[in-house]
Amino acid sequence: MHAIHEAVILNNKTPDEAVANLASSTSDSSLLDLIAANQQRLVRFPEIIEAILANSDRSGDANGAHAKPTRIF
Repeated sequence: MHAIHEAVILNNKTPDEAVANLASSTSDSSLLDLIAANQQRLVRFPEIIEAILANSDRSGDANGAHAKPTRIF
Protein backbone atom coordinates (compact mmCIF):
# COMPACT_ATOMS: atom_id res chain seq x y z
CA MET A 1 0.00 0.00 0.00
CA HIS A 2 2.92 2.35 0.72
CA ALA A 3 4.08 2.21 -2.91
CA ILE A 4 0.61 3.08 -4.16
CA HIS A 5 0.32 6.04 -1.80
CA GLU A 6 3.78 7.19 -2.83
CA ALA A 7 2.80 7.04 -6.51
CA VAL A 8 -0.38 9.01 -5.79
CA ILE A 9 1.58 11.70 -3.91
CA LEU A 10 4.20 12.04 -6.66
CA ASN A 11 1.66 12.17 -9.49
CA ASN A 12 1.18 15.79 -10.55
CA LYS A 13 -2.33 14.96 -11.75
CA THR A 14 -3.46 13.85 -8.30
CA PRO A 15 -5.90 16.48 -7.02
CA ASP A 16 -4.57 18.59 -4.17
CA GLU A 17 -7.66 17.69 -2.14
CA ALA A 18 -6.71 14.01 -2.35
CA VAL A 19 -3.21 14.75 -1.10
CA ALA A 20 -4.64 16.78 1.78
CA ASN A 21 -6.94 13.89 2.68
CA LEU A 22 -4.01 11.49 2.65
CA ALA A 23 -1.94 13.91 4.75
CA SER A 24 -4.65 14.00 7.39
CA SER A 25 -5.27 10.26 7.48
CA THR A 26 -1.94 8.49 7.02
CA SER A 27 0.02 7.14 9.96
CA ASP A 28 3.13 6.76 7.77
CA SER A 29 5.49 9.62 8.58
CA SER A 30 7.59 8.94 5.48
CA LEU A 31 4.52 9.68 3.33
CA LEU A 32 3.96 12.89 5.27
CA ASP A 33 7.60 13.84 4.62
CA LEU A 34 7.08 13.20 0.91
CA ILE A 35 3.95 15.34 0.88
CA ALA A 36 5.71 18.11 2.80
CA ALA A 37 8.62 18.12 0.34
CA ASN A 38 6.39 19.28 -2.53
CA GLN A 39 6.46 22.99 -1.79
CA GLN A 40 4.71 23.94 -5.02
CA ARG A 41 1.70 21.91 -3.97
CA LEU A 42 1.81 23.33 -0.44
CA VAL A 43 1.78 26.89 -1.75
CA ARG A 44 -1.00 26.12 -4.23
CA PHE A 45 -3.18 24.35 -1.64
CA PRO A 46 -2.36 25.44 1.95
CA GLU A 47 -4.95 23.04 3.35
CA ILE A 48 -2.27 20.37 2.89
CA ILE A 49 -0.10 22.19 5.44
CA GLU A 50 -3.01 22.26 7.87
CA ALA A 51 -3.56 18.52 7.34
CA ILE A 52 0.12 17.77 7.98
CA LEU A 53 0.16 19.85 11.14
CA ALA A 54 -3.02 18.20 12.41
CA ASN A 55 -1.54 14.73 11.91
CA SER A 56 0.12 13.52 15.11
CA ASP A 57 2.22 11.01 13.14
CA ARG A 58 4.26 13.70 11.35
CA SER A 59 8.04 13.73 11.69
CA GLY A 60 10.43 16.59 12.25
CA ASP A 61 11.03 16.74 8.50
CA ALA A 62 7.35 17.31 7.83
CA ASN A 63 7.29 20.00 10.51
CA GLY A 64 10.12 21.92 8.89
CA ALA A 65 9.13 21.60 5.26
CA HIS A 66 5.88 23.49 5.70
CA ALA A 67 7.55 26.50 7.30
CA LYS A 68 9.24 28.01 4.24
CA PRO A 69 6.13 28.40 2.04
CA THR A 70 4.04 29.82 4.85
CA ARG A 71 6.70 32.40 5.71
CA ILE A 72 7.22 33.42 2.09
CA PHE A 73 3.53 33.71 1.31
